[in-house]
This record gives sequence, structure tokens and C-alpha cells, in this order.
Amino acid sequence: MKEIHYRVEVDAAGAKFIVLLNGYEVKLVSDGELCRVDRPVNPYIVNGQNRLELTVVPFSDESFFERQSSYVTAALVAYDPDGKLGEHGKVVSKLRYDYAVISGSAEISLEREGVFGYSSDENSEFSSIEFSREPLNLRKNYPVEGAVEISMDIGLETNFLPWKYLKSDTIPLVEDMTDEEFYDEFIPSIFRAYSSLHNALKQQDIDSIMPLFAERNAEMDSAFYCTPGTYEKQLRESFQRQFDKGMILADIDAGYVEGFVSENGKLAKLDDPYLIYFHDEEKSIFTGYDIWFRREDDKWIISR
Repeated sequence: MKEIHYRVEVDAAGAKFIVLLNGYEVKLVSDGELCRVDRPVNPYIVNGQNRLELTVVPFSDESFFERQSSYVTAALVAYDPDGKLGEHGKVVSKLRYDYAVISGSAEISLEREGVFGYSSDENSEFSSIEFSREPLNLRKNYPVEGAVEISMDIGLETNFLPWKYLKSDTIPLVEDMTDEEFYDEFIPSIFRAYSSLHNALKQQDIDSIMPLFAERNAEMDSAFYCTPGTYEKQLRESFQRQFDKGMILADIDAGYVEGFVSENGKLAKLDDPYLIYFHDEEKSIFTGYDIWFRREDDKWIISR
């Protein structure tokens, strides 16, 4: 099986939108600012059907976009570190919404049904990759009045085992929780999981921390084709650097946190971008850890 990497590239100006891949938030822009980012998404790619979604929200009651030149595109790109798929990789699927156009396309040549050419080198292991593309889906006035959602399903063949979070308990979206469910159940429950990690970090007890990240580290090794133990080593070294540099672990307080749940209801976290972070004495340098949990039988497990 070829060791293909995937990323989602987002390019936009003058639009309010969110881009999702299989329910994972790739990028959210709420003020129409210029945006040009790419995010590695291997840990969210599955063997089989994958969905790339772009939802655009009206800029105001009078205008969908900030100006006529506004646009937003989201592309799923296949690449490899050695550049065998080209310097910039190959676009598997792209969604675009601008003042005049709603579109979805693949920018690669079709050799035969379901097989798309990636390389002119016949001896390259990357000469072709099999996948399928479904027609563009369009929903209007979803998820809010006036919004437009466009999406495309892409069938990919990968060697990834099913990610455990996909089989875990479904967590209600924050907007669907009652105040009691959110403040009295969700926040205290997941905060206790953070507290266990925070307490161990306060004691600089890295050995007791690593088992908390066991699932996350193993799945990251798999997602990025690393030797087992690679992500554990990287995380261990990252924590140790904070201790060696005398960085200060920020306090956490359940009374001052925000809760977030992924669009597919499979992952949750507190605060954005992160609750667990270190800073220097002047609070001018920060190192944070964006930690997502899954839930299984009322137990919170670090997944990402």
C-alpha cells in the first residue's frame, strides 16, 4: 500500500465559512478575513468513504459575500514527502464557492473509471491511485437560514485501521445540550480528565503522563507512517523541554472554560486553541497542547 499523505488546502477572501473533513473542523473563518492555510488530515482520513464539506454563511442580511471578488475554496490534496506526486501534490477534490460559481471538481486526469493518474513515470509506485468521487451535494439554508453547504464524497483506499474515535460514544453538540447538561455534566466530566493530566504535569511526572496519550500516539504513528513510538518520543521530549527551560504551567479553572464538540460528535475539548499550555515569566512565549478526547462508557480518552 502506498504511503500517501493528505492535506486540506483552504484559500478565501471576504467570506464567512467552515471547512470540514469527515466532521473534523479544518478551518473556521467568522469575519471574512483573508485566509490561506493547509492542514495535514491523515488522522481523519478513513479507508472508504470520506466527505469534504464547505459551508458558507451570509456576510450580512444584504449580501452573501463582502464584495463581488470574494471567494472560498477547499481542496483535498494527496502528496508525499519525497515529491513523487509533484512539488505541490495532486488535488483529489476541490470545492469552490464565489460570487457566481458553486463547483466541485477533481484536477487530475482520468485514466479509466475510478483510477486517476498521478505520475508520468511508469515505474513509480505512485503511477496511479484508485478512488471514487460522488457528485457534488448542495444544501441551502443549512445549517442556518441563508447558508449554503456544498460537499463531495470521495472513496479512498488506505492502509489505516479504523480510528477508535469513530466507534466511540456520540457526544451531543454544544448547541444541542441544555444548560444543565453542559454546565453540570459535560464541563465537570471532561475537566476531570484534563485535571489528571494537569496534576501530573505540575509534578513533572512524564512517566505517568505517557499512558494517557497511548492511543493518540499510536494512531499518529499509524497516520503518518512512523516507526511505533515516534510520537510518544516527540511528546515526551516536548514536555521535557518545557521543564528544562523553566516554563510555567498555566493554571486551569473549570469556571472559566469553553467547551467544544466536533461536528460529527465524536471528539470534544475545552478551550480554543488549548487549555493546557506553558508560558514564560513575562507571558510572551507560549507552548500549548491542543488535546481532543473521545468518550467511551463515560470515560474520557485522549484521541488527538
